[in-house]
Amino acid sequence: MIASIRQRLLTGVLWTLGAGSLILLGATYLLTLNEMHEVFDLHLRQVAEAVAVNHPAIADNQPQAPLYGTFKPGDEETGDERDADDGFEFVTIVSAPDGRLIFSSDPQVSRPFPARAGASVVSLRGTDWHVYTVVGKDKIVQAAQPASARQDLASDAAVQLIGLLLALTCVIAVLLILVLRRELAPLDSVAVDVALRSAASLEPIDTRPMPRELQPLTAAINDLMQRLDAALRSQRLFVADAAHELRTPVAALRLQLQLLERATDAPARAQAAAELRGGIDRSQRLIEQLLALSRTEPDVLSAPMDEVDLSEVVRSVVEQRSAEAHRRRIDLGAVTPHAVAVRGDRQQLETLLGNLVDNAVAYAPDTSTVDAVATRVGGQPALLVTDAGPGIYERERARVFDRFYRGESLRDDHKPPGSGLGLAIVKAIADRHGARVVLATAPTGRGLEVQVIFGARSAAP
Repeated sequence: MIASIRQRLLTGVLWTLGAGSLILLGATYLLTLNEMHEVFDLHLRQVAEAVAVNHPAIADNQPQAPLYGTFKPGDEETGDERDADDGFEFVTIVSAPDGRLIFSSDPQVSRPFPARAGASVVSLRGTDWHVYTVVGKDKIVQAAQPASARQDLASDAAVQLIGLLLALTCVIAVLLILVLRRELAPLDSVAVDVALRSAASLEPIDTRPMPRELQPLTAAINDLMQRLDAALRSQRLFVADAAHELRTPVAALRLQLQLLERATDAPARAQAAAELRGGIDRSQRLIEQLLALSRTEPDVLSAPMDEVDLSEVVRSVVEQRSAEAHRRRIDLGAVTPHAVAVRGDRQQLETLLGNLVDNAVAYAPDTSTVDAVATRVGGQPALLVTDAGPGIYERERARVFDRFYRGESLRDDHKPPGSGLGLAIVKAIADRHGARVVLATAPTGRGLEVQVIFGARSAAP
């Protein structure tokens, strides 16, 4: 289960704070240790120089002196003896130039350290010592301190910070929870706004009071709701239009059925049956067009785009419509001089071209010519369908792509009216393939030429 944003932010900040605390403890330890080196090295030097000044000269036959307690800072001025009962004691050693131990303030140090003038670090019996050595003519004086004493003091200083850092971490965690709760409240507000939306209420969410970081998410949700609203409106319009358009053919079928039932002789029954069959064919065509249109809706998943040869599409569609064209004595031709490749859905492209050819054959005069062409227009792949029919008035060319719209020029020609869906289907499929549909007068000066010109994103290599 994925943790919430609050939990992840809180966990991440606490981990970061913990890592920062460890770094702070380490830095405190190192800085304190460095400061102690400077301070205690100075004290060692002061002790060694004080003892060198105050200690009498050493005779050649002078025996080893008794061992005293541990010197601490300031003892060099008073000569007081101290017990070695804490961790920052100093040890003073006086020795003859020949190496004889004359004096040691610590019984555990029974011999002098190596006589290197100045400050040095010496290891003795597994213990590191910081030593300052003063080399005189008649004596060598050394002041020393265990390295562990300085390390212990630095550790104590770091440990004292642990409690403070733990308390600070707890305070920051509480403040962070309160801040996150307040700053993430707009997310809850957006969630409530989205939950209140329904198919009947898809108004956009107001982004003005939103923080900058939430505005892209809110804008994306608004865009999604806008597209969903458009799809639902289109669906409602489609259902209403379909119901309206189906009402007329169903009523016609009912009337034709009544005529068939009332026919009293064989010729009358044959005529009524033929009219009923034609009505059924028109109703079937309308239903097929409605189904084809429903498959072009924006919210319907389409097949993946493959490379399609428009010349093959033209030949396939012309072959399927050749029987109807032959019945009407229309010369239906496929002009495919060369392969023209695009990326698209072949089934939908055949539907697009089939609607154009059906319209051309339906409204072209008998014994005329209809051509379906796969070519290039301005260097772009294109499909062209040319007929010698009544054409479409220029004032109507922007409206003929609307659903169920029938042009005045077609009605004036007294042809059987279509469903008014063919060009709407053509436009929807063209839009899905990034193509544009151009209506123009045929090159002969009479009839219509429909150009479907594919854009760069549909062109196949």
